[in-house]
Amino acid sequence: MLNEIAKVIFKEYDLYPSIVMDKSLEVKASFIPDEDKVILKDIPKEDRDPKDMIITLLHEAKHMLDARRIGITKFLKKYAQAGTVAVNCGGDYYEDNKWEIKAEKWAHKEYEKRWSNNDEEEQS
Repeated sequence: MLNEIAKVIFKEYDLYPSIVMDKSLEVKASFIPDEDKVILKDIPKEDRDPKDMIITLLHEAKHMLDARRIGITKFLKKYAQAGTVAVNCGGDYYEDNKWEIKAEKWAHKEYEKRWSNNDEEEQS
């Protein structure tokens, strides 16, 4: 079911990656640009937070949109550079990567703008 929700959300942004569920994934989701694939952590339905799930999918959508906008090769290079800069400044490659920060901010804004009403309607 989670992969079906992902398809619906991604379709809204004209994104059609392959979607793989993985129970052992250490993060909630991961986008593999050169394979046009999104791997989602397979979380039992009773443990899912609908808002968090949608924001996670939007976060990955932002990465896909960025990769499409500037090209996969350039995206991968710039992402790696940003991770290296974060580490060289004493931060974490992932958590302090400017592409991750931008994707997370965009996902929260996009959720409030386009998806929060849908979440409330589903819970009613």
